[in-house]
Amino acid sequence: MALFRKKSRHGSPDNGSPELTRREAWHAVAAALDGECVEGANPAKDKAVFQHLHWTIVLDTFTVNNGQTSVTYTRIRAPFTGSDDFKLTVARRHWFSRFNIVLGARTIEVGSRMFDEKYVTRTNNPGRARSLLNSSEIRSLIMAQPSLRLEVRRPSWSRRRKLSEGARDVIAQTTGVVTDPVRLENYVMLVAHTLDQLLRIGSASETPVTHG
Repeated sequence: MALFRKKSRHGSPDNGSPELTRREAWHAVAAALDGECVEGANPAKDKAVFQHLHWTIVLDTFTVNNGQTSVTYTRIRAPFTGSDDFKLTVARRHWFSRFNIVLGARTIEVGSRMFDEKYVTRTNNPGRARSLLNSSEIRSLIMAQPSLRLEVRRPSWSRRRKLSEGARDVIAQTTGVVTDPVRLENYVMLVAHTLDQLLRIGSASETPVTHG
């Protein structure tokens, strides 16, 4: 089943809409995109699951604690079977971005002036990255977000142990707990479009990822 039963909404809810809880927002986006909200022992453990063609997309949150402070992230992640070792990171430019460039981080321009002015793109394969971001829909979904980090990469070591050989992840995430259903829909649609484009450019296969 494909997610694309309706066009992506690149806007925000009406200002008069009541603010939703995390659980209400998860249920709303699941209903909008024919997914399923799986409730955990508490709302922080909730997740929403979507099927898109060969892939399963999961919306959840996770918290990083360094002992003094903790940061919670909203994450949309989908494993896929990679055909190569393509890696990509797209993030908004910040004042320290130029220092990363000076220090030798491998960055590219994708060819869209508006996009390149707002985002830093890092990759191990510039040709693949430009082919991926040649999709105007992907660029529009990225630029619709007030904050975003999009990655295509190998899963963590602990996660690789649970997935089939050759598994890769598409991940879109941002800081904080997002409870705007339209924004969450756009994140899910971004991951779905990215998977489609990875298949189109030859960096993903139709082989399903299995879980050990």
